[in-house]
Parts: sequence; C-alpha cells; structure tokens
Amino acid sequence: MQGLVGTEPHSGDYWKTATIGEVFLMQKKYTDAARLYEAAVSGARSETGSHKTTWKQACRLMAKLQPSVQERAQIRQVFAHLDDC
Repeated sequence: MQGLVGTEPHSGDYWKTATIGEVFLMQKKYTDAARLYEAAVSGARSETGSHKTTWKQACRLMAKLQPSVQERAQIRQVFAHLDDC
C-alpha cells in the first residue's frame, strides 16, 4: 500500500494524504501517522465532514491496535476539533 500512496503529504489532495496517515497508523508508526493526518487536515480546514470520516476510521483502527495513551494522544491532537470516539 505504501508504494501506491507514498510517504509524504500531497498538497491539495486531502484523501491521498489522509490515506498515507492511515497506512502509517496501521503500521503503528504513530508519529508519522499524526504528521500526515495533520498535513491533510491543515490543507483542508473547511472539509470537516472528511475530517470526521477520517477520525472515525482512525478510532476504529486504534481500538484494534491498542496504542499507548501517548501514542493515541498524538493522533487525537490532530482531530481535537471533533468529538472524541
């Protein structure tokens, strides 16, 4: 999957950038995931519906991955403007 989307943000492409964040999340690379999620959100501030969808999926993944409190907090911080899951 990483080969398809890359490892760096894609300016102007929320979903591609958020997908890279999700790939990092699945790999338990929480700092990288947070960095890409932040790039996606900051590049599309008005797309709160997209943010909600991304956050919901991240919550589902984290429920399975069981990150530490600190690791989860990195991801949560990006989506602080949304209700927690």
